Amino acid sequence: MNAPRALQRHESMEIAFSRALELDRHRAAVDDAKKRAAEQRCDYQAFRQLVLGANLKPIEKSRTAAATTTSRVFHAAQSHDVQISNVAFDLRRPRASEVNGGGSLTAPSPRAPRTADEFARAWRRTCGTDDALKTQFLFDFPLDAFESVFKVEIGLDALRDFVRLIRARVERDENCVERAASILCALTRCGCFRAHLRLAGTATATAALETLRLAKPSDAVECARQAWGVAE
Repeated sequence: MNAPRALQRHESMEIAFSRALELDRHRAAVDDAKKRAAEQRCDYQAFRQLVLGANLKPIEKSRTAAATTTSRVFHAAQSHDVQISNVAFDLRRPRASEVNGGGSLTAPSPRAPRTADEFARAWRRTCGTDDALKTQFLFDFPLDAFESVFKVEIGLDALRDFVRLIRARVERDENCVERAASILCALTRCGCFRAHLRLAGTATATAALETLRLAKPSDAVECARQAWGVAE
């Protein structure tokens, strides 16, 4: 009488164990992909693709021959007709030929957010709560876009988060300090910067200033140090 129930419990345990094992494998694969991307100093798009493809498995040998033939045809066409953009974000307005299919074969780059709301949606959708993805997104974002995207205001939470991520990145790798300083300079030109910096407190200002002190001296860096020093 109890044999069917025992068998059912055993099968349920096997399923639960398999799911837990698969989850552990997924986490390990994602962590490994993040480490490889960091070692290779990938841009944001390459970083994201490595993470998304962490669970992909090699194709079977029986499919290799067909895939090789298809790849040769694709690359032959690509070398003659298709231009692939390596730009992480595209700030230009789309051309009519791209919108209406007017014959352009250029692969469009991901369009950069144009407003603070668009940035927030892209930030949440693309990065979630992953600080590594957030940092890569922030460092790949075009410098001249910060002022236009946050023209009205840069949010208090965003300002704190940006400085935290920038400081953490510089502490891990001082080779990126010049890019970090450029981002901090760009943030000073955003709307409501001074008001929200005062609300953010001295910890945020101090973290930004510590990063700027590591950068090469320049007029832009000096202006940024003065702006960030308001709340120190």
